[in-house]
This record gives sequence, structure tokens and C-alpha cells, in this order.
Amino acid sequence: MDLNKNRIIILDNFLEETFVLDLQKKFNKNDISESWYNKEEKHLYSDLCQIFLQETKNYYDLSNCIGYEIWTQNNTRPSDWHYDKDENFFNLTGNYKFPICSIVYYLNVNNLIGGLLHLDSCIITPKINRLVIFPPGVIHYVEEFLGERTSI
Repeated sequence: MDLNKNRIIILDNFLEETFVLDLQKKFNKNDISESWYNKEEKHLYSDLCQIFLQETKNYYDLSNCIGYEIWTQNNTRPSDWHYDKDENFFNLTGNYKFPICSIVYYLNVNNLIGGLLHLDSCIITPKINRLVIFPPGVIHYVEEFLGERTSI
């Protein structure tokens, strides 16, 4: 099944506005540190994760997906260019093992200066309720910024 695995997908106005407002309230109180979950595992944000996975199925073959990682960047950012990868495997072997794809959802963007997402040679502006799905093995970076920026 070829679902254009090399495409970067950008979906604006992804969730209903009332759902976004509820999420913003919830995430104001609860940042998520990096966590791994089995695909069907229930947790505080499993319903949201399932929505992300359901949409992602339209673009990537998730039939071999056994789980996912989730975390937030709440007014923070990774410090350098990086790959989304299995960190434990990399630390043990020095080799890369990439996910099927990566997903970034922008929950809050306010008075933002900078903070652009660089995906290899593509630059994406954060926008509230924007979902970005990108292929495995894509090096990426988030610019330094001023203002508020929460991504999941």
C-alpha cells in the first residue's frame, strides 16, 4: 500500500474549536513528559492520540504500529537538529530506528516570534489547531522563539 510516504502533511483547523479550548485548559495543568504507550492502552490523552492516529492512517500505513510516544513542548523546544527515533535503541547500539511517521499538533500559539519548524528543507509556521505529519528519518529543528507555543 503506497500512501505517499515521503509527503509532509499539514492539516489546519484539525479539531473542532470547542475541543481545542477544552484541550488548552487540560494542558495548562498537565504537561506530558515523554511517555510510550501501547496502541490501545488507555491513559489521560489516549482519546486525543487515537484521533491523531485515525487521521494519520489516511496518509501512512499504520498496520504495523504497536504503540506511540507522546510528549509536549510547552514553551520549550529541542535544542538542536534531531531525528525522531527510538532513543533507547540508539543509546544501546548507536543505530537509528525510526517511527512509521512523526506527528506534531499545535495546541497553543500566541504572540509568537520565531519558533518555526524546519523539516529538512521545508519550513512550517506554528498555528493553533494545525496538525503536521511527516515521514520517518526527517531531520528537523525548532527555532528559538518569543511568545507562547505548545506542541504535542
